[in-house]
Amino acid sequence: MKTSLAFAASLMLCLVVAIPAQAGGAMTMTITAKNQSISFPNDPPLCNTPPGTVTLNFNSVFHFTVEPDGMTFSDTGTQAGTFTFVPTDSTLPSASGTFSDWFGDHGVATFGPMGPLNGTDTSMGTMNLQGRFSTGATVDAHSVMKGVFNIVGGNFQFPPVETLIFKATC
Repeated sequence: MKTSLAFAASLMLCLVVAIPAQAGGAMTMTITAKNQSISFPNDPPLCNTPPGTVTLNFNSVFHFTVEPDGMTFSDTGTQAGTFTFVPTDSTLPSASGTFSDWFGDHGVATFGPMGPLNGTDTSMGTMNLQGRFSTGATVDAHSVMKGVFNIVGGNFQFPPVETLIFKATC
């Protein structure tokens, strides 16, 4: 996730720097990243798993557009790959499988050198994960999220102003 966020921040920076040079039309950019990897604690635990570490190996594509007004933006991203879960307690089962996720945002904001400074963002996302534990049990998780966020001082404010949908099933 940190890799994706850094990637998206770099993408925004490139667009923001290029906005003054763009005359007339929208400024768009697409970036593809292959063979990415990141590990993180499963906090909060997904599907009642014990504490442990999740590792994702994936490919991703990000698209970002800033409209000619220099304030209206939209972005979307997709990631797909494999995951492994290793519990902190080695006597408990591990898991592995595949995952995919998608997100999209649309907002209006003033921009600074590192991206949006102040404004509003409507964000949507989905996640699908299928795998198997070392015991043979299967894991099948899905989530859907849509929320409206304020952007203040370059930070997305949590919790969202409005959570329109948040659903996770295991």
